Amino acid sequence: MMTIPDKNHGFTLIELMIAVAIVGILASIAYPSYQNSIRQAHRADAQVALVSLANDMEKQYTQTSSYVGLQDRTTAYYTVTINATSTSYVLTATPIDGSPQANDECGSLTLDNFGQKGANMNSGCW
Repeated sequence: MMTIPDKNHGFTLIELMIAVAIVGILASIAYPSYQNSIRQAHRADAQVALVSLANDMEKQYTQTSSYVGLQDRTTAYYTVTINATSTSYVLTATPIDGSPQANDECGSLTLDNFGQKGANMNSGCW
């Protein structure tokens, strides 16, 4: 028959607090990195929207010999505006106020009819 030992083999309060502190430190490091990854993914969605709209602009030009005529678009986190003349255009993806992208370091992304890409603050955003 097996005997039950007199001593409990559980966690002490100090051991539990050390474990909670370690989890807190790891979370404080991981969460900002996670947020940055989410912003990069949303920025990639805006880049896809810009390139897709640029394709539509070129299609519009081949059909009508003018870039004028297409409407602005909105994604979940960006508003894509068109500044077009009959011979050129500049597309701008601006973060929507109140969205997580409003604090994005890149700000607005642009794409023009020559394929030149840009961002308000940073050249590494495309």
